[in-house]
Amino acid sequence: MSGGTGDGRRHPLELRVPPVVVFAVAWLAQTASVTWLDLPRLTGPWSPWVDRAGILLAVSFGVAAVVQFARMRTTVDPHRPERASTLVDTGLYAFTRNPMYLALLLILVKEAVASGDAPSVLVAVGFVLWMNRFQIGPEERILAGIFGDEYEAYRRRVRRWI
Repeated sequence: MSGGTGDGRRHPLELRVPPVVVFAVAWLAQTASVTWLDLPRLTGPWSPWVDRAGILLAVSFGVAAVVQFARMRTTVDPHRPERASTLVDTGLYAFTRNPMYLALLLILVKEAVASGDAPSVLVAVGFVLWMNRFQIGPEERILAGIFGDEYEAYRRRVRRWI
């Protein structure tokens, strides 16, 4: 797997910024965009429904993923993937390797769709790019080192996001 600085060293931002902080910054950027930029909105009568359904789906994904990790007695600490004791590959993890991060992304996508704000979409894309580079990529390298062929088979079978 690729990652790091290209010379075998980790990039200083890898696994340093908690995903919830990255999410909070992205959400604040979306809020600022909607509040301060006077751009045309692409909203409609469906916006409140997208808002409600999006938050329900995101919370369901996030809670189910954390509960599944707790049941398997493995770490949910995004800064310490090396403490993983079990490869969780059932339930939501049979469909996405990162349901907790997907839950955060769903909230950002919901915000972008419900507000109809084009820059908010770019913020959601930025969240994915950051997470792929500085969180998920490093996690995957560590998990491959811990679980070896079992993780590689899982990685080939299940997509990173959806």
